[in-house]
Amino acid sequence: MVFLYGASWKNTSRINFKTCQPYVSIHTHAQEVKMTTTNVLKVGDKVSWRGSFGSADPVEVTVTRLEVTDVRRSKYGKNVNGVTWDLVKENRVNFGLSSGNWAYAEQIAPAGQDPDDYHGNT
Repeated sequence: MVFLYGASWKNTSRINFKTCQPYVSIHTHAQEVKMTTTNVLKVGDKVSWRGSFGSADPVEVTVTRLEVTDVRRSKYGKNVNGVTWDLVKENRVNFGLSSGNWAYAEQIAPAGQDPDDYHGNT
């Protein structure tokens, strides 16, 4: 069984593993309504990255690899297809990027945002 790391069962009842999107099912007259959230980051998504361990200017890149770590700011973890942004905020995700670089979670933010502002480092 595949598990999406960082998913909270309070916010989602099931995970669509084909798209790595959490969704909530609401049954109304035998119909299922799908509601997706934007709290999931998956391989292939665009993000803002600050290179040079956070000292370079932000650049938009694509995520090529995600690894969830057991402790904060660890370099090695378990490969996954998607994580919640809450896990990124905890700095427990290691990223492979389309630039050929890797990054700690503290260097990454949603596309268009500055990682320093997103993580409260300013």
